[in-house]
Amino acid sequence: MVSGNASRRVRLMAVAVSLFALSLSFTGGAAAAPPTNANIVITSVTDQADPSITTAIAGQPFDVAVELRDNAGNLYAVNNDTTISLNVSGGTANLQGNTTGTIPKGASATTIQGSIYPKVENVTLKASGFKLATGEWFLSVQKQAVGIAPSTQPLTVTTCGPGDPSSSNPICAEVTFHNGTGGASGWFGVAACRNFNVDTGRCLVDVSLFSAIIDLPSGLYTQTDPLKVLWKCDKSVCETGKKGPSSGVPFNTLFVQLVDGEPFVPSPACPSKGTIGEDQQFCTDYVESNRSAGDLILPVLFAIDWRMR
Repeated sequence: MVSGNASRRVRLMAVAVSLFALSLSFTGGAAAAPPTNANIVITSVTDQADPSITTAIAGQPFDVAVELRDNAGNLYAVNNDTTISLNVSGGTANLQGNTTGTIPKGASATTIQGSIYPKVENVTLKASGFKLATGEWFLSVQKQAVGIAPSTQPLTVTTCGPGDPSSSNPICAEVTFHNGTGGASGWFGVAACRNFNVDTGRCLVDVSLFSAIIDLPSGLYTQTDPLKVLWKCDKSVCETGKKGPSSGVPFNTLFVQLVDGEPFVPSPACPSKGTIGEDQQFCTDYVESNRSAGDLILPVLFAIDWRMR
């Protein structure tokens, strides 16, 4: 639990579940393997082109840092060169690119460079080796992602290109840190949640979501001065005439997940334009929501100053 002026690692996700389905090992060995009480630990996953993005982007190389630790949690140095192999489970595709790396004799860590996952999915990344306990890492593979630079000035970050949303890029998102980021850095992207179940709030069909990971100082954004994310959907996907802002009926299929592993919950309506209710951590601003050339634009407001694990 954190409070005061401490930074918080905040993961923001919003999902539109009724719009469309986003179509968007164990191998290796060593001459003399470490004992079976050595465990592989995945310590980081970073986009190869922009290491500030701590996840994978579909079809683009990413790097995976691993290390060996004994059962007491201490680093374990290998007696011989030791091969580590990567694989994934829970997805619909195989890991591509470079999927192996070597921990040199006398060392305890290595970075496997240039792995590629081709689809926008949530998967479990696994690192395996001969007579080693497999390490696992939850990997939300993004459709697009951009780094968020430290800034004390207003900063806009977007996954929308010129003319987006469009039929070729129907879902994109934009966030403006109007109070800056307080010197924090992170990333912002558009990914997918597989097989979302409305009743349970769990990911069960592929749907679009935006996500962000960034450490923001407490008090930078509040209920009365919230952080605003614009979720944008092309008219070819979010048709006019459907229940939503264009019909005057609340768009009630927008869900939010604040912490990985917890259920998605419906995003309530904001009590007024640009304001989050006293009992809300987030809300959809239907007053400001609109259509631009037929494209749907939904503002989702977040108050970052709350306690969370």
